[in-house]
Amino acid sequence: MLEVHLVPHSHTDPGWLHTFDKYYFMSVERILDEVLTALEASPQRTFTWAETCFFARWFDGCSDGEQARVRSLVRTGQLSFVGGGWVMHDEALTNPHAMAMQMAEGHTWLRDNLNVTVHVGWQIDPFGHSTASAAVLAACGLSSQVIHRVHHVTKKRWREEKRLEFEWEVAPDQSLLTHVLYDAYTWPTGYDLEFQHKQGDPPSSYPAKVETAASGLSKLLLNRSAAYMTDVMMLPAGGDFRWDQAGHSFAFVDDVIRRINDEADHLVAQCARATGPTRVSCLKDEVRLVYSTPDRYFAALRRQPRFSTPPRWRDDLLPYADKPADYWTGFYTTRPALKALVPAATAAVVAAEWTGLAARQAAEEVAVAAVVAGASAAGAAAARASGAAAAAAAAADIEDAATLRLARRRAYLSLHHDAITGTSPPHVIVNFEQSCINASRDAAQIAAAATARLLDLQHSTGPAPWRSLPPLRPLTSSYSESPMSPPGVLVLLNSAAFSRCELLPVRLANGSLIVDADGRPAAATYTLDTDATVETAVLRACVPALGMQTYFVEALGERALPDFSSSNFIKDRVASPAVRSEWERHHLTNFVGKPSKKIKPRTLILTKGCLGAEVNVTTGMLSSLFDICSNRSAQNSASASNSSGAMGASHHTLRIRPELALYRPCKGGSYIFRPVYNATPLLPEYEPSARMHTRRSHLFEEVTRASAIADANGLPYEVQARLVHIGGVHRIETMAEVPHAGLQGSENEGGRSLESDPVEAHAVRLRVKLSSLRDAEMVLWLHTSLDSAELRVDDGLHTAARARPPSTSAAAATSAAAALAAAKAAAGAATAAAKAATAAAAAAAGGEATEAVAEKVRAAGAAAQQAGMQAASVATFTSEAVATATAERLASALYPTPLGASLVERARADGLAPRALRIVTERPMGVALREGGLLEVHLHRSLSKNDARGVNAPAIDDSRTHVTLWLVWGEANAVHDAAARLSLKIQSPLVPFVARCSHEEDATKPADLKRDEFLGDAAPAAGSRTVGTAAAPPAAASSEKVRMCARAQWLSTRPANCSAMKQPLPWPALVSVQRFADRRPESALIHVQHVCKEKDCRKLPVVDALRTSLPMLKTAEITEVGLSGTTSRAFSATEHASDAQPQPLAPWAGEGGMQLRTFRARFPPSVIEIPRERRERVLQISPHKQPPPATPKNNALLSHAHATFVALLCVGVLAYLLLVNRHSRPRRAHGKAAQNLFPR
Repeated sequence: MLEVHLVPHSHTDPGWLHTFDKYYFMSVERILDEVLTALEASPQRTFTWAETCFFARWFDGCSDGEQARVRSLVRTGQLSFVGGGWVMHDEALTNPHAMAMQMAEGHTWLRDNLNVTVHVGWQIDPFGHSTASAAVLAACGLSSQVIHRVHHVTKKRWREEKRLEFEWEVAPDQSLLTHVLYDAYTWPTGYDLEFQHKQGDPPSSYPAKVETAASGLSKLLLNRSAAYMTDVMMLPAGGDFRWDQAGHSFAFVDDVIRRINDEADHLVAQCARATGPTRVSCLKDEVRLVYSTPDRYFAALRRQPRFSTPPRWRDDLLPYADKPADYWTGFYTTRPALKALVPAATAAVVAAEWTGLAARQAAEEVAVAAVVAGASAAGAAAARASGAAAAAAAAADIEDAATLRLARRRAYLSLHHDAITGTSPPHVIVNFEQSCINASRDAAQIAAAATARLLDLQHSTGPAPWRSLPPLRPLTSSYSESPMSPPGVLVLLNSAAFSRCELLPVRLANGSLIVDADGRPAAATYTLDTDATVETAVLRACVPALGMQTYFVEALGERALPDFSSSNFIKDRVASPAVRSEWERHHLTNFVGKPSKKIKPRTLILTKGCLGAEVNVTTGMLSSLFDICSNRSAQNSASASNSSGAMGASHHTLRIRPELALYRPCKGGSYIFRPVYNATPLLPEYEPSARMHTRRSHLFEEVTRASAIADANGLPYEVQARLVHIGGVHRIETMAEVPHAGLQGSENEGGRSLESDPVEAHAVRLRVKLSSLRDAEMVLWLHTSLDSAELRVDDGLHTAARARPPSTSAAAATSAAAALAAAKAAAGAATAAAKAATAAAAAAAGGEATEAVAEKVRAAGAAAQQAGMQAASVATFTSEAVATATAERLASALYPTPLGASLVERARADGLAPRALRIVTERPMGVALREGGLLEVHLHRSLSKNDARGVNAPAIDDSRTHVTLWLVWGEANAVHDAAARLSLKIQSPLVPFVARCSHEEDATKPADLKRDEFLGDAAPAAGSRTVGTAAAPPAAASSEKVRMCARAQWLSTRPANCSAMKQPLPWPALVSVQRFADRRPESALIHVQHVCKEKDCRKLPVVDALRTSLPMLKTAEITEVGLSGTTSRAFSATEHASDAQPQPLAPWAGEGGMQLRTFRARFPPSVIEIPRERRERVLQISPHKQPPPATPKNNALLSHAHATFVALLCVGVLAYLLLVNRHSRPRRAHGKAAQNLFPR
């Protein structure tokens, strides 16, 4: 007997062809209204929902009675939830840390509002599937998942082998039971029961339609059952935004199910009278169809004896192709600006979340201390002041809760598989981009306010001193941001769980200086802008783990030279403040031209600590990297090769040459990458008009090549290489052995100098500025000397080699080429025969056989013509086959990565440790390894056609983008450690805040930024002035306000730095929190992504480390979320995790990978009393973010008003209101206000 579980569902994209808001009012609201009524009409009916963002908005708009009805359906199992994330995230480009956060947001909402625990993942629409996503789902407590988009050849083979259900290994002894849909997540083709009998069809045709549908569907299900191991099947019943007429559709499906089951009962009765083999054969034709949910299906599947040992799988299912040579690898590159905005938004949310938690816990500590101090008469006054400060800080934190909740949900919405992928029409892309910008802006403002409160509570004894200081506000990198003028305060926030030193650009008014808390000049490099009124300072800032560091902007004035004895550059600048110093000039500005044949190309050697780079002055491009500390011979030759040429290659030298290239013409669209030919170089190697600029400073050395060829925006293509240190494995050497030991500003951990702590891994920051040509895909080639290296792609949890998808076109191209060769040979033979016949005819001219010879000539000519036509036809076919094979060869080798990839040497015969080149990216993109050690990175694309995959708009994108890659070179183990730390830094960038006292307008809220301004890409034209750099000086501020930003005044009420960590974690880690301030007691989810080099990362005592390092968790009860829906036992504040029995924890990433673990922290009741009515008021979404007022049901007056609106539709200004009111459900006026996630 075949048991088929029919799963009614509706796939609702929160933004695809339309925006989130339009989809909600146009479809989603009506679907849920109809489904709610239809489920209550019959207890056998079920419905499955996945997108929590839509359901939360609908549920929050329901009345109390409607919410009770929903909860009743959930308790009975009729309404079930799968996936449970805020969205159905993309699996190819999304960072696992962001996956976990958006999953936790949705799961927490379901648990708190509906008491639902999700057990089944529902990833039915992402464009390929990754092991990292499966590991995250397991870490969130899911035990199984449903997927769909698997390579068409792989899915066909799995059908034949009955492997559509398997265990996906995500850890040793841990796996995720996975079901691959047979065809699609929609109704089977030809059996869409929602539309078999439409409303208005004649009733007489109803019985025949039911009989036809039941008979045909039974046969189809029996045929499909051959692809599964057991007699249990799942049949998805729905599609995109389906079941909007649920009452009518369910009625027809009820009758079809009844008819199929009646036929099964009749068959059972017949089989009961049969015996032996006849009875067994008879029962094989029995089909029973039942309403079900994915949870019930997997429970039934696990009960099947034949499924006791299912197949196992452990690789990625990327890239995805639905047809030969149609690889869905184009979306790895589509809309690069949006791909940069998404991680920026999630990083801003992470910074705001943990800063708010730290400030709230600091307020609790101040309040507790005030209670203790208030017991004595002497400390009563100070205790009252401290208690008032703590209460004010706690109230401000509560007021920020709703805004932060909205910001993080906006950020998580951009992780949807039609958002970060860029596979939406332009107006929806703009909507997603603006949502990310708004989320980043709101989160940054909340983080600034929380940072100020945290600094105040660390140092203040009452509310009066810190309330008089100017507020902090976020500092953007946009050129619309006015430069900082003295006096000013710069506060840097580090949201990573390790201390760090980084280079940070800050725009200053000319004549300004950045100093530390002691008044000493900070390590910085200054460069004047074009108009000489603004300069850019590159500050080397060191910030403690989960902490803040304060710097001050002061006027240069007539400072004494001894104050600057540590920096020769500042001495130069003080002597002549209006002139650029020799250090900062582009001291080597050459015209780049073709070299003379008799002269070797000149080279330039750049060095920073142990890292050396060789630059070809003739081309202006990087040519090699070498390890000075390891390669002594290379060091000795480097001193003599600055003008003589290249150095010899060795084990410690990497030949590398960046080059811009493009695929053109390039077919496909938003989804598909289908090149016609191999890529070709974009720029000539020797360009006479190109310019090369070099900068040398005590912090970094860089070289920039600006091409004279303009891009689509009329700006030059630029490639910039900057040498920095990022830290890595420490090597024990004496200071005398380290060259250039006197250089300052090495980028290693904790600010340690290079002399005492040289590093083995080195980095080059490679920045490319370009826009895409039309119908082209722009790529960066990295020509390397690693000819036999292996490509390993980083998915965020581990770096592993990727298996290439099965080829479907190479064999066809080979056979077509053979057929073409045979056809050409036949055509040549026919042509030769025709020539021979013609020659024979000429020799026999005038004889008796002239007519016969002429006939032979005509026949030979016809045969030659026929053979030529056949050869031309075969040539056309061969050309198409070769083009298909070329497209498949290039597109199938392209892999997605959210963080980077590595070229790793294979085992060396000489016994030396293998070397590796690692690229770390700041945004998701695609990478490929071509022949000869060529690493290809895809940067940008713009296509004027679509690829017929649903989005009818072309993927035209003329924006100019800045792409930043970090190249790390060295021994493989050291490279891995350094790159892991670097990727954690990129995921949690430093967040700068400023307090200005020189401009009155600086205290106001900044205006909304556009995409290019937010990304810092809207650079001013040469010679132009920008906001804040006008010739007229700004209005002078009052002396009192200037005094507020003075260093002495600021430090008298606020500390120069602080950290939320008592001691560092044992491993570099990114710690993010998701606070739920509206719950009593307050709780938070803590996500820890850390470097793990153990074989079993699950045994690491992360709970102990968190409690020891983070004082804010010392009173919290911590529970770790585990696999298969289990959680480890709760650990109280006085108990250690190591005292308990080991429990299954979050996913294993393998040796040398990243570990991602999730904890739930519950804090004790607050000692700060905040009135309940104020708490409830501030937790509501502000009125300007609410949808239009709701209308009560069954109100005749308002129904008449709706009719009036319909009558006024002839007036064009009310067209949009008609769209909203036609599809929206009336609401009771006292119902909860729905949340509007997107601004109109």
